[in-house]
Amino acid sequence: MSSPNLNKDLRSDTQQLHRHHQDYDLVDNDGKSNNSQLISSGSKLNYGDVPSELEGQSFPLTAHDALASPSDNFEEVQLTPEEADRRALQDVKAAFLFYKTHSLNSFVRHRLRAIDALSDAHRALISEAGVIDKILRVEKAIRANNTFLQTILAVNGGLVTDVAGAGSSHSSCGEDVIPRDLIRQFFAERRQRGLSPAREHHLDKLRSTLRQFVRDWSAEGQAERQQTYTPLLDELDSQFGHLSMSDRAKINVLIPGAGLGRLSFEIASRGYSCQGNEFSYFMLLSSNFILNFPSKPNEFSLYPFIHTFSNAISADAQLRPAHVPDVLPSSLLRKHQSEVDFSMVAGDFIEVYGQPDQAGKWDAVVTCFFMDTAKNPVDYLDTLWNALRPGGVWINLGPLLWHFENMPGEQSIELTRDEFFGIATTRGFKFDHSKFRPTISLSYTADPQNMLEYRYKCFLSVAYRP
Repeated sequence: MSSPNLNKDLRSDTQQLHRHHQDYDLVDNDGKSNNSQLISSGSKLNYGDVPSELEGQSFPLTAHDALASPSDNFEEVQLTPEEADRRALQDVKAAFLFYKTHSLNSFVRHRLRAIDALSDAHRALISEAGVIDKILRVEKAIRANNTFLQTILAVNGGLVTDVAGAGSSHSSCGEDVIPRDLIRQFFAERRQRGLSPAREHHLDKLRSTLRQFVRDWSAEGQAERQQTYTPLLDELDSQFGHLSMSDRAKINVLIPGAGLGRLSFEIASRGYSCQGNEFSYFMLLSSNFILNFPSKPNEFSLYPFIHTFSNAISADAQLRPAHVPDVLPSSLLRKHQSEVDFSMVAGDFIEVYGQPDQAGKWDAVVTCFFMDTAKNPVDYLDTLWNALRPGGVWINLGPLLWHFENMPGEQSIELTRDEFFGIATTRGFKFDHSKFRPTISLSYTADPQNMLEYRYKCFLSVAYRP
């Protein structure tokens, strides 16, 4: 069984991180937050001065301004695909590295200033209720998340030789894993090129990635995985489960939009050869980390719910940690290593699997919360048709939340469920209507201890390429 590593281009480009970097942080000269000096009796709050490492820098400190300026449209030249890809990866790295500063501004300093503006009486009530203590706990959690995120970058880039245990329980106090001088150099170069520290939607994606870790690789995500992945796994077994383990290993299963790789891992654990495909660098960096780096279960702690203050039941619920991975991928897959091929491939689904060398290569394609990521779903159907062998099965589960609908500068074709089935049928797919399930109620990276939860009415379908 091959180890699910990323391609060399991704790793080597990540290694360029040591040539850049600059940090922005609300810390004093000792590296400790001045917010920790707050007096919980309701006295006026002390925020401290601008840290010395920011002196002479023109980046604004407010969360909004830091993301809105300077303009990111500074280059008029047309980038080659390789240059655009490299730029995209650098932007993702920037989000990882800017997470701490942005989060401390947005989720800690902003709220403490709001409390500071209250009357003495109201401030005292807020303090006595534990709100200030909660915010200070959020600060510590942000620093722990920062350690975890920087560990992911370090593992993918090979920047730090001693990252074993960084981000685990004994080093979760928020240290930088990547040396600060490298961080300063990275952001200094972005400033010289006219780039903002990070893009808002990338920071949103990063926070979403933390919750994706809960869904895919924590004990707390077991219920959501059970509801979502079990129908797909059961259907795959209904197609090929009668085979011996040696014959199962000859069944090639493709997972487009594999995310952090848990569904692919579960399929490989059942004895099938499986390849996950992912386009997002957030997912690629994170999946490479979680599939290859941990040495024991529950080695890393993160705090995925601290960024949402609305509808929280309690401070303990909002600040509870998640521990990942709940299982160790390397140990569970070792029993199949002589037969099962488990891999992750970086790249656009259409570009990778629409090629002649992928024609008829796959016995099964399993799509989970994926089909609605298409700008043009017909392109996805054409690619599925190309990848499947004659007689191959396509198992799909998910909603139709078209990701590019109403997105500025993007073209998007949105289909109803009936239109989707009609076009797929015209394209040549043969659906097994006896296995169609029109409504499966599913959440996605939900917080079960929050008062708000969104659920999708998903459908399960099974189709064959004749």
